[in-house]
Amino acid sequence: MHRCKPQKFVNDLGRSLLLAGRFNEAQEVLERAAAMDPADDLARQNLLMCKEKRQQEPVRRGS
Repeated sequence: MHRCKPQKFVNDLGRSLLLAGRFNEAQEVLERAAAMDPADDLARQNLLMCKEKRQQEPVRRGS
């Protein structure tokens, strides 16, 4: 029987938040996933992608 690691679920959640455009939340979750398993290249790639998206995001001003 294949057993999934909790870190994989954390990474999947972060990726889902990233795809939903919720970059601040995604970064927090993906940082946690990367810390849980520093050898996980996918978690690090998702985190880097998230940071790039946050830099590209326009600054929102209060109304």
